[in-house]
Amino acid sequence: KKQSLGATGSRLLSGDSAYARNLELWLSRVHNRSTATLFNSGYDANLSVLSSLLFPDDWVILDELCHNSLIMGIKMSRKRDYITFAHNNVADLQCKLEDMPPLQTGQCCLIV
Repeated sequence: KKQSLGATGSRLLSGDSAYARNLELWLSRVHNRSTATLFNSGYDANLSVLSSLLFPDDWVILDELCHNSLIMGIKMSRKRDYITFAHNNVADLQCKLEDMPPLQTGQCCLIV
């Protein structure tokens, strides 16, 4: 049976492979982490990570031209809204940051 890695569907649908497991193991060792997870695509990674990462009190600031998968991941999370800044405009981002209230203990600010 030929095995490979690629965008052929999730492992749940197309099955797991030794290649995927070995790559995750190698990545976890390279980055000195207990585990690593491969995603089928950047879109899947953005949805999965952002939907589980954010809490309602967190702040999210996005480039106004960011990919839709980032917006969808945020909307799927416990944090439903976000602030945008002008595309690639660090001065506008700085203004948004200066307008924010101070972060409370346990609160985070994600900038994308």
